[in-house]
Amino acid sequence: IGELVEDGRAIVAPLAEERGVGLAVSVGAVGARVGRATALQRVLLNLVTNALKFTPTGTVQVDVHPAAPAEGGVERVTFTVADSGRGMPAAVLEQLFQTFRRGPDMRSHAFSSAGLGLAICQKLVTAMGGELQVQSAVGEGTRFRFTLELPRAG
Repeated sequence: IGELVEDGRAIVAPLAEERGVGLAVSVGAVGARVGRATALQRVLLNLVTNALKFTPTGTVQVDVHPAAPAEGGVERVTFTVADSGRGMPAAVLEQLFQTFRRGPDMRSHAFSSAGLGLAICQKLVTAMGGELQVQSAVGEGTRFRFTLELPRAG
């Protein structure tokens, strides 16, 4: 997981530098895990690039740490992407994961202002057995979080 997160950091670091936004990554002692690496990296890249896009100043923080074991001792890992950006009002949060929303004339559809990426992230996290959660408030930034069952490799 550390390698996967570091590869993602290397991809988005130029964007963070260009925007003048700090990018901090913290990976706890999670070691090698069995899971869907490609799907996980897509989710993390989307969440981090969105955070960078909507954070004009400040920091985007990526945290990956072991979570408390699930029932039966299944090992879990928690992923968090938090930013110090502008945050979102409650009305936006209610529609955040919708792929499409009704346009003003109620006959047409428009893409969600959050984009297709978050709807896809939600589907990928759900397919991996997790739930993508979001917390945000205007002027206080945004935090996306999900926990996955990822047994140790080997």
